[in-house]
This record gives sequence, structure tokens and C-alpha cells, in this order.
Amino acid sequence: MKHFYSFIINNLNFFIMKNELERSRKILALRQVLEDHPEVFEGKAEALAVRENFLTESELLLARINQLVVPFRSNLVERIASRQQFDQLLFKMVNIGVLLARRNGDLSLQHTFGELSKNITRVSAHKALAVAEVVMSSFAAHEELLPALGVDPEARAQFEQLIADYQQSSREAEQQRNQRRNLKALIRLQIRNLNELIRMDLDRFVRYHASDYPLFAQRYQAIRRARPKASAPELPIDSDISGIVTNNLTGEALAGAVITLMEHAYSIETDAEGRYSLDELSPGSYTVSCHKPGYFVPEPVSFILTANDSVIHNFELISAESAVA
Repeated sequence: MKHFYSFIINNLNFFIMKNELERSRKILALRQVLEDHPEVFEGKAEALAVRENFLTESELLLARINQLVVPFRSNLVERIASRQQFDQLLFKMVNIGVLLARRNGDLSLQHTFGELSKNITRVSAHKALAVAEVVMSSFAAHEELLPALGVDPEARAQFEQLIADYQQSSREAEQQRNQRRNLKALIRLQIRNLNELIRMDLDRFVRYHASDYPLFAQRYQAIRRARPKASAPELPIDSDISGIVTNNLTGEALAGAVITLMEHAYSIETDAEGRYSLDELSPGSYTVSCHKPGYFVPEPVSFILTANDSVIHNFELISAESAVA
């Protein structure tokens, strides 16, 4: 059980906002101390009730922290796969849009589609869907030209279905983000309640019995005295950037690649399947870098996020060994 608590404490920064991180660590560390010293509370009915209340509430806090991870990872895999399929077909259709614009002498639309074809994988989900709608409007206005450009009814129907599927995937992603926000709000409330219990009851109890149980008091007070480390500004909850890191030749997923949100000096590592997610981002400009020992470092990529946005970008890394060979 101690190893399990240690794992959760060391990985909290992946799951909850930074301004709750240190307080959650302290609560879970205090929980361990109370579990290790039941003898301190024996025969003291009121104190025993406080201990049991703290253990119960901190167990619920731990469960809620765990709850943030599993459904998000599952949804992330589906969302990445959906976006990859959508981007591939959207890229083809945008290029057809360029041809349509050329045929009709629409230089503005031709330029817009031309620029988008270069950056399809870097635009947000909302913008990608907006581009798809413009493409479909262009197709509807010039249906007679589509067969000559190689767009048959089946390809168009496939594109329409993929748009609908991706819209559904985006809606589900937004629903899950809302669920995560609600869960984090519950975590913040629970932290406040547990801190109140610590200040008003446990601290006083420990001070009174410090001389009777010096080891217990020493461990408890060391945790209480520890000051939180200075941290980067908290990332507000809104949008996210996610993706997969792979070997560019083999397609193998690369675990342990370091993904850095450069504006915040905030880094995470890809999981066993090469996935990463930077969530809780507010609208604005962001630059993401990626590196892994043994691979060349790719150019950082920049994104502009709007409210409740979702961008997916995959990194394909070149092995230094393959380059030498």
C-alpha cells in the first residue's frame, strides 16, 4: 500500500492543477502517518472518530484523483485515431478545393485552401471542422465539376460521414473535459474540507500528545512544516494538445519521450503507447517541443488555441543510429 501511495503522490502533477498539487501530497502523506500509528488514537473516542473521518475522506480523495486518468486515456486513443483519419481525408479534399477555386478564378479561396493544406495537422479541432464545412459548401456549389476532378459520390459520402463522426468524437471529448472539470472541482472542495479537519482537530491533538508519542508527532509535524515549492503559473482549464510519438521509420510508439509546453516550462513523458496530453490550457499561443535520447530533436511546433479547443499533433522522431547507417 505504501508503494501505491508513493506512486500517486509522485504523479499527481499529471492529473490535477498545480496549485492543488502540494496540498494533496501533504494530505496523502499525513494519511500514511495516521495509518502507521493507530495506537496513538486507541481509547480516545473523539480523536478516533476524527482519525476515521480523515482516513475515509482522504481515501475518497485518492479515488477521485485515480478517476481522472482511466477514462481520459481511453477517450484520447479514440480521439487521436478519429483525427488522423479526418486529417488524411480533409487534406485530399482541401486540395480538390484548391482546384475548384482555380477553375472559378477565386484567388482568395485558392490562397486560403492552399495555406490550410500545409497546416492541416496543426489547426484546432474547431478550425478543422470549419474548413471541412467550407469545402463541402464549395462542393455543393460546383457539383458538376467534381466528377472531372475525380470526386465521385462515394468519396463525397465518405467525407460527409467522417465529418459527422469527428463532430461526434469532438462532442464526446468536450463532455469528458466537463466531467474532468467537475471532478477537479470536487477534489478542490475535498482538499479544503480535509485541510480544515487538519487545522482544527488533528493539529491540536498532535500538539497535546507530542510528548507521549514523539515519533508520531515528529513525522506529522515534519509534513505540516514543509513549505510548497515555487511552481510555474497554474494552467487554467479549457483546451488541450495531445498526440502520439513514434519512430519515423518503424512506426513504433516511443514511451518516455519528453513533451514540453515551452511557455510554461512544463514537461510530461509519453506513456507506454507513446501517447501524451497537455490539458487545462487557456486560449492563446503555445509551442510544444519533443525529445528522446537516441533521436534527433524535431522542430518545435506552435499552435493557437481558442476556448475549449482540442489539437492533435503527432511527432515522428528520426533515430540517430538509422541516420548514421
